[in-house]
Amino acid sequence: RNDELNLKLQKIRKVEEEKVLIERKIEEGRADLVIEVRNKQDRHKDLEIKAEQKGRSKTELLELEKKIKDIKLLEEESENIQEKGNKLNVRLSSIKNQMERLEKDAGNNEEKIRLLRENPEGECPLCEAKLNADRKKKIEANLNREIKLIFTEIEKLKEEQGESYIQKEKLIDRWKEIKQSIKDKDTWQQQLSKVQLEYKESEQAAKMIIGLQEEIKKIEKIIVGSSPCGMTLSMVINLRAGTGMNS
Repeated sequence: RNDELNLKLQKIRKVEEEKVLIERKIEEGRADLVIEVRNKQDRHKDLEIKAEQKGRSKTELLELEKKIKDIKLLEEESENIQEKGNKLNVRLSSIKNQMERLEKDAGNNEEKIRLLRENPEGECPLCEAKLNADRKKKIEANLNREIKLIFTEIEKLKEEQGESYIQKEKLIDRWKEIKQSIKDKDTWQQQLSKVQLEYKESEQAAKMIIGLQEEIKKIEKIIVGSSPCGMTLSMVINLRAGTGMNS
């Protein structure tokens, strides 16, 4: 009978030891779950902060997109200015050549008049034909008329030249203004890329929060609904395996 009693006592002690071991394992599992919940809650706070940036990022994103759009419009205007400037340069060069040719023609006619007046024999300075006084007057009158027309044309060209130079100066001033406005284009483009990434991350954070909230609720329910005495070792092991913890 003593042997039987000792055997029963040994079994009781063994059960008590197993109970203590199970309770320890359960508490360890609960502690691990508490840590996991805290980590997920910290992650949840980080995601909330990032998600809250969505509104600010959206506003900044719209402003930067408008800024880049305006810069592109200014770049197009700059290209148009360069094209107009090139055409003006071609026209100014043409005006200069025309004026030089006309001034040369006027000089030639003035030289002809001088030769007519200096020739006492009344001969044509070019073909040496005999010229009477009336003929000389007509030739000189025609030459003077041509000279007058030439100088009239030169004055028109000078007026056009002056207007072209004024227009060119205006184009240069506007081109300088544009260059000043778009000089920070690369900086704005980098800022836009940064804000685009922030906005995308804030959108992703908002989506991740929903899933994370469900995970936290699930684990909290397990922690609150479980008790050390009511959980078996297999339950603890399964719980730890299900939450990604090593047993």
